[in-house]
Amino acid sequence: MFQRSKYTLIAGAAAAVLWAVGYFMFVAPMWAERDQELENGRAAMKDWLDRYKPAKETQPLPVARKELDARMASYHKGLEELKAIHFVRDLREMGPFTLASAKGDDPKNYFDKKRNEISKAVAGTYELQMAPELGDLGFSDDDVGLNLARLFVLKRFFAALKSAKGKEAAYVDGIRYPKPRVISFDEAMPADAAANAPPPAGRLFMIPMKVHLRLPERNFAQLLYDLQPNPADVQNATVNKEACYFLLRGVEAQVRDKADGTLYAEIAVGAIFPEQQFVKELKIPYEEPRQTYRGAAPEYRSDGY
Repeated sequence: MFQRSKYTLIAGAAAAVLWAVGYFMFVAPMWAERDQELENGRAAMKDWLDRYKPAKETQPLPVARKELDARMASYHKGLEELKAIHFVRDLREMGPFTLASAKGDDPKNYFDKKRNEISKAVAGTYELQMAPELGDLGFSDDDVGLNLARLFVLKRFFAALKSAKGKEAAYVDGIRYPKPRVISFDEAMPADAAANAPPPAGRLFMIPMKVHLRLPERNFAQLLYDLQPNPADVQNATVNKEACYFLLRGVEAQVRDKADGTLYAEIAVGAIFPEQQFVKELKIPYEEPRQTYRGAAPEYRSDGY
C-alpha cells in the first residue's frame, strides 16, 4: 500500500512539474504577447484620440445626409448642363454630315455634293446674302470627315443668323475654319454652371469657326442669344429645333455709320464635342495641347479659337 502511494505521489509531482514547464514555456509567453498587443492597441487609440479634433461644423447624421442629397442633386444637374453644351447629344442629329453617311460614294465627291446643297440654301432656306468669293463657303482641302462636321456647324450657324435677323437683311462676308483642338473644362462651361458641373469623363474637343458678317445693330443681341441659348432650353427643345449651343470665343463689332445702323461683326465660335463622339465616332484628326516642359500640364490656348 505504501509502495503504491509513493508511486502515485511521484507521478503527481512529475505531472505538476510538466505542467509548470509547459505553462512557462508555452502559455506564459502567449499571455505576455497578448498583454503587449493590448497595450499597443491602447497606445494607438490614445494617439488617435489625441490627434482627432472634431470639426466645429460637424453635423448630426440626418442633417449630413440631407446635405449630401442636395449636393448629389446639384452634381446631376451640373452633369446635365455639361451634356447640354455639347453641340449634339447624339450623332444622329448630324444626319448626312458624317463620313459614315457617304457609304459607297467617294468621300470628296460626297462632301462637294453636301457643300453645294448648303451653298444653294444660303439665299433660299436661310435668306442670307453672301460675298461672291464664298461660293465654296470658305473651305480648303482638309480631312473630309472634319469638313463635313464643319459644314454641319456652319449650317446651324446660318439657322441662328436667320432666326436673329428676322425680316432684315444679313450679309456673310467671310468664313474661316481654324484647326480643331482639345479645350479645358473651364473654357467649355458657362461661368454660372462651372461651379456645379462635374469634370467630364473624357476630354472635350472644339471645332472652331470665325465668321465676318453684317446685320442691323438692333438684331445683334438676338444673334448672340441664338448662338448661345440657355442650355436647358436646348436640352428641352423649347427653342428652334436647329438651335445648338455655340461656345462664344470672341466678338468684335462696330457701327461705321450711325444713320445706316449696320453693324460689322467678326464672331469666333466653337462647337463642343465629347471625346467619344469626336475621336472614336467621327474620327476627326486633331493636335494635342502643347506642353511647355517635360511633365508639365498641357497648355490650353485661349487665343486659338
